[in-house]
Parts: sequence; structure tokens; C-alpha cells
Amino acid sequence: QLSEALGGVCVGLSVLVAGLPGAGKSTLVAELAAAMAKQLDGLIWWVDREQVSHALIAACFARTHSAMDRVQVVGPAIGAAISNAGWREALAAVEDDPKSILVCDSLQTWGDHRETEMRALLGALRSMRCTPLIISHSNQEGDPFGATTNQHGTDAVAIVTPTRIEVPEKCRWARTPRSFLRRDFNSA
Repeated sequence: QLSEALGGVCVGLSVLVAGLPGAGKSTLVAELAAAMAKQLDGLIWWVDREQVSHALIAACFARTHSAMDRVQVVGPAIGAAISNAGWREALAAVEDDPKSILVCDSLQTWGDHRETEMRALLGALRSMRCTPLIISHSNQEGDPFGATTNQHGTDAVAIVTPTRIEVPEKCRWARTPRSFLRRDFNSA
């Protein structure tokens, strides 16, 4: 669904997926990451500081009926050493490969909610060879937290609500704005 809303995804270019808690950001990213990893015959590096268990990440893939056999979790699920580390240590644990998808969940948490750290993290993700899919919190208006920085630090932005996916004005490879109704994964 996310790929459809974006008009496809370009390998190696970054996508910021923003929304309020519970909007389904991680679920949509899991679906896209699984499809891309399968097509590229690559791995998904799920860099996460928020999900407290591997089961919560697995639930995102289960909701979309997506395989999780290519997922490598980097974060609290693999031990206290990474859960207390910063994004630099987490990215160092990732095998940077053009066939890989890197899911960063979430930009604010890994950047400690500091604009300078979030900008530095976005810069580091852009310099990698993998395809970064970055999950971001949004404010009540639906804009990505730190919007002036975050939207300019990626190649595409998708705003997620429980019922819609909006691509407001930032997508390097498709005409914008775009708006799509979300389909229920249970009915698919």
C-alpha cells in the first residue's frame, strides 16, 4: 500500500513515513520492506529503540501477511548493549548493502528528540548504500515532528493515518500531492 501511494519506491532513496501513534506506520513499512527485500533478495535491518520485544515487530509483518525470514533486528530485542547505545552504534551493526532495506524506528527516539541529532541521523542514513525507510512521529496537525528538517532530509514523505496515506509534496519520483485510502490488511 505504501509503494502504491508513493508511486513506487526507488532503491537507494529514503522514505520518511510519519503519523500519530497507532496510525499503522510500522505495519505499512513492514509490508513495503518485506516486498522490497524479497524482490532484491536482500535483508531487512530493523533498527528499533521503541519496540520492547521481537514479538511486536513480528506482529507488524503478521498483520500484512509478510514473511519475516529476512529481518535482522537491531535494538532492545538483541540486548541491553544496543538498547543503551545511540544510533551510531546501531547503524554500525548493520550490513550496508544495496540489496538491503534499513528500517529506522523511530527518528525521534534514535535522535533523542534533538533536532541536531535527527539531522545527523538522516545524513548518515542518506550516505548508506541500502534503502532507508524512516518512521517518524507527527504532531497533531499530521506534520512530521521537526518537519522543516525531516522533510528536507529525505527523498519522499508519506503521512499515515488509520484510513489514508498522503504524499503531500515531497516525492522525487512521482507527481504530488497524492492521497490514497488504506485497505484493511485483514480483508486482503
